[in-house]
Amino acid sequence: AFVNQFNVLSNSVEYYGLYPIFWICVCITFFILIAFPLPNATPTWISFFASLTMLQDYVKLAPVDSVYWSLTYELGFYFFMFCLIRARLAKHIEKVAAIWIIGTLTFAWTAPFIPHPLHYLSMINGYGHLFAAGLIIYKITQTGWTPLRVFLLLLVVVAQYPQPLSNYDDRGPVASFIIAGHIVLFLIAVLTTRLSVLSHPWLVFLGAISYPLYLVHQMIGYVLLAQFQSAGLGWWSSFLLTTGMMIALAAALTYCADVPMRRWLATRLRD
Repeated sequence: AFVNQFNVLSNSVEYYGLYPIFWICVCITFFILIAFPLPNATPTWISFFASLTMLQDYVKLAPVDSVYWSLTYELGFYFFMFCLIRARLAKHIEKVAAIWIIGTLTFAWTAPFIPHPLHYLSMINGYGHLFAAGLIIYKITQTGWTPLRVFLLLLVVVAQYPQPLSNYDDRGPVASFIIAGHIVLFLIAVLTTRLSVLSHPWLVFLGAISYPLYLVHQMIGYVLLAQFQSAGLGWWSSFLLTTGMMIALAAALTYCADVPMRRWLATRLRD
């Protein structure tokens, strides 16, 4: 049921790209930060224009909002997969996933020898193992389990452990346990109906607005928290108000901008 709901949702909005709503969110965040500056978080025009390309990390420029960091890795993944498919090497996807996982395990030592930004484009970085997990789970849903796929998923969990010389702060036994839990839950969701609760309308709604919510929640959220607390509201009141306003803003961006733009792009591309 969850997979069907997801497919219906995806087809209904006809998703064709990350950029259109991203540009709107960058502009909103930038001008709010200009109007309500935060300590050490006032963006520059250079960072604004760099962020519009989504390539700011590729040229070592600060983004308007630091949450954009994960999009840098996403773009690297899309570039790599585009090249892999164009080269007709998609049949070797499990070998590629294994290389990415090993790349994560050894990245603390290999990073100094990988020219920037090649570690993004090659997917040999501190997060390649998570993309590999997605590929392996996809293969499991398509053609079933194999010993190699089970082993690679276990290796993904191991890759989340601490690494000597690593600067990542999201490593350790707890992080590995969380990754393992997510893998198990995701497999249950896509292979069975035991998590049909995920198709609840409210959860589908939150899934639908998740991308705009991700793009605006941090810096604008900090601004709202600061404004509410300076007005005398307590922490919890400020937090709840901010959360509600972020969800409302994300919903407005999704249904008033993102969905119409996707449909327009779909029509244009079909024509």
